[in-house]
Amino acid sequence: MEKREEAEILSLVDQVPELRSLFAEHQDLKKKLDKLNHKHYLTPDEELERKRIQKLKLAGKDRMMAILAAHRGESPLGPSEIINSSTLVLRIKGSDLALYDADRTRKAEIRQRVEAREF
Repeated sequence: MEKREEAEILSLVDQVPELRSLFAEHQDLKKKLDKLNHKHYLTPDEELERKRIQKLKLAGKDRMMAILAAHRGESPLGPSEIINSSTLVLRIKGSDLALYDADRTRKAEIRQRVEAREF
């Protein structure tokens, strides 16, 4: 994120509570990602976590940029339409996905293992 964008976000955090929480989450994810990136070697689980954090960070940044665009008057959508939107992230293990596709009798059990996060 550019310094100009960060300064603009900071100027709006008191007016837009969602922007405040998105920015705080973005900063937290950035710290976690920096910590993983400074390791010389990542385990497969750490690599998956790094990818997950990158995707969440990018989705949060996209949302913040949409809010900024709405406040600048640059968005084709009105501010109320953007603020009411959300992003849904689903997380499932590849092995569970393969089992879901292969074994039709266990679909309900496997659906319970899906991690969903909305923001």
